[in-house]
Amino acid sequence: MKNFTKFLAFVLCLVVVLQPLPVNAAGNNQGDSVEAFVSRMYQVVLGREADSDGLNHWTSGLRSGSFNAIDIVRGFFWSTEYCQKSKTNDELVIDCYNAMLGRNPDDEGFNHWVTRLNVGMTRDAIYAGFVGSTEFHNLCDSYGINPGTYSVTQECDKSYEVTSFVSRLYLKALGRDYDFDGLNNWCGEINSKQDRETVRNVASNGFFHSQEFTDKNLDNGEYVKVLYRTFVGREYDEPGYNYWLAKLNAGESRDSILDGFANSPEFNGMIGGFPERKSDKILFIGDSRTVCCLKSDGGTVHNEVHDGVTVYAAWGLGYDFMRSSIAEYGDDYGTLAVWLGCNDAAKGKSFYDDYAGFYEELLAQGKKIILFNVGRTDDDCLAPGDEGYCDYNMVEYNKTMSSWAQNRAGVTYVDVYSMSQNWLLNDEDGIHYWPRPTQDIWNTLIGYCR
Repeated sequence: MKNFTKFLAFVLCLVVVLQPLPVNAAGNNQGDSVEAFVSRMYQVVLGREADSDGLNHWTSGLRSGSFNAIDIVRGFFWSTEYCQKSKTNDELVIDCYNAMLGRNPDDEGFNHWVTRLNVGMTRDAIYAGFVGSTEFHNLCDSYGINPGTYSVTQECDKSYEVTSFVSRLYLKALGRDYDFDGLNNWCGEINSKQDRETVRNVASNGFFHSQEFTDKNLDNGEYVKVLYRTFVGREYDEPGYNYWLAKLNAGESRDSILDGFANSPEFNGMIGGFPERKSDKILFIGDSRTVCCLKSDGGTVHNEVHDGVTVYAAWGLGYDFMRSSIAEYGDDYGTLAVWLGCNDAAKGKSFYDDYAGFYEELLAQGKKIILFNVGRTDDDCLAPGDEGYCDYNMVEYNKTMSSWAQNRAGVTYVDVYSMSQNWLLNDEDGIHYWPRPTQDIWNTLIGYCR
């Protein structure tokens, strides 16, 4: 009897031990999901099965909280093993889509990122663009891990417009591809000030007064030809070429001719996206509707320059996000453009609860303010729990914003709500406009900033 009791106890313990663990969305036991995520990175990024040391290193870091998902992604893509594969930019973008979004790229997204890599932005720009996306978050959720956050640190990754401009200077002025350190340095010079005079100075003094350019020993004719390619964006025309060449041959200095090209209407058109003076710099802050203007995959817009305007935008945020963004960015702007209020209205707040007092402080400092009121929503499409986003709340919030802005010096009030009657709303949530990215809406907003 005693032996039978011991045997029964043994069987019961065995049954408990062998009970299956809960299965997560990735189809793995929770105890194995972290390891499965890392194993997948080996397969997708490196094209092989995981080695035990590497697998243990990355899984231990994820489990302890030392790493999050984006750390793992960057670790694999910046690894010596991956870099030695010498992937083309096309292949790199495809790998990033598969690793972070779990799919092949769509044509628009593929062209978007390949274009950025081709002008000198690094793969970190892709990671920063994907890390906040819904697709990456869903992938991480399926493995039960934290996606993490990431912001670019290299100057060449902060603005496509700046990086493509500097990359072009290398080709047109120096006749070669950029070197990374030089590209990053000149991008940093422009990013630090973001005014047209700095851009003009980098192009003229930075490149045409460089030792590398001086060592070319160009004659006057070749010098003028390079000026046309760099500042006018085309080959010379015969009358223009003869005009400038005659001036040089008559003794006028090259700096004088250079200044004429650097201030030409053609070059001013090239750099027209940059404010003329630092006091003209515009800081734009928005919520998810602004994100949808600029990104097709969601995410955030963090200190990015679009059409010469620095933009901060994120999902589900309002007044506190605006204050933190301004605190991070600093005081180097003359105009604050704001398209917020949707999330504040959904919480039953009035414009006077937060924004009005802060805007009064900015006006007292001499700042200008552009207020875009809240666009319409569609009550019939709102998800359960989103009743606060009803169109009535948007209208009532706009009334308080309008009453404050009316006839107030230094404030431009833009009636987005009326314009949004002609914009297509996403019938999946009743809040965001469609299709993404809503570039036409951004073009409308930026037109008021000009």
